[in-house]
Amino acid sequence: MRSTLAEQAYSDLRGQIMSGRLPAGVRLMPEELASMLAISPTPVKEALVRLATDGLVKTVTRRGVVVRQFSRADVAELYEARLLVEGYALERGFATAAVSPAFVLALQSVQTRLVARRTLNTEEGLTGALELDRAFHIRLVALASNRSIAEWHVRMLMQTHTMRVYSLASYPLGRLQAEHEAILAALRAGNAPAARAALQRHLTLSRDELLSRLPEAVPEGSSP
Repeated sequence: MRSTLAEQAYSDLRGQIMSGRLPAGVRLMPEELASMLAISPTPVKEALVRLATDGLVKTVTRRGVVVRQFSRADVAELYEARLLVEGYALERGFATAAVSPAFVLALQSVQTRLVARRTLNTEEGLTGALELDRAFHIRLVALASNRSIAEWHVRMLMQTHTMRVYSLASYPLGRLQAEHEAILAALRAGNAPAARAALQRHLTLSRDELLSRLPEAVPEGSSP
């Protein structure tokens, strides 16, 4: 039961952090959070440990646990890591023939659902689109067939999406749709260099768009 409650607390708090309802710098008091979630403090404390491992919260001297603030250096480092990991996964996918017609079809399905969710023009639709955006990149990294890399990559995705809390007005659907379609077209054609170049362009533009919105998008802070 405690494990189930801890999972519930983790899922709820992670969602609130990634949506911006618990913004960067906010102090997280286990007792207050427990009251809000209608559970005891113990599973909340366990959830906070997991969130720290994800890089979404950190412990600050004299303040306790707070929602992590990301710096410009954090943005640069995370996108550099994503470029390495996702690029490597693409290379492995082509080398092992994992980039198959079935794979491309499944990836296209994710992209189609992403666009459909965002065009609902609702907050729920935006949340779904962001989840599918992550799913798109998670499928790319699955090409490497490496569980350790995949788990690390999921944490990076959570951090990069937490850095910039998109609104209905600010989510750049047109740009992201075009960039994802360029990756899909290269995969469909079996063109490894073009797929790598399209992915690099996509992540580089996403990084630059995020940095251009500082300090609004990424409050100045230090790494944990």
